[in-house]
Amino acid sequence: MQNTVNNEEAHGIKISPCISSDPEDTCLKRCFRILHVDDDFSLLEVSKQILSVENNFEVENAISVDEAYEKMQKQSYDAVVSDYEMSQKNGLEFLKALRDKKIDIAFILFS
Repeated sequence: MQNTVNNEEAHGIKISPCISSDPEDTCLKRCFRILHVDDDFSLLEVSKQILSVENNFEVENAISVDEAYEKMQKQSYDAVVSDYEMSQKNGLEFLKALRDKKIDIAFILFS
């Protein structure tokens, strides 16, 4: 865990899990925060609806790797689900960049 904290501080990317601290939150189970990255907006929206309704996931969408980096600097996530083939940078390049920065987050490459 210590390395993860240091990596977060060094790169400004938060990867800690979300657990609601809201006493009025009716969901007592731990929620999993997922960042879904895809350049197909309609797929992002459908996936978000399915994962949010059927499971205990909070899903945030990013339309590009650059937007994903921005969101990761502001918010913590438990996992990233990324499309492989995107116009600017593909999912494998995104994964490699995260690992090069020693950012240890669950990563699912979705094609």
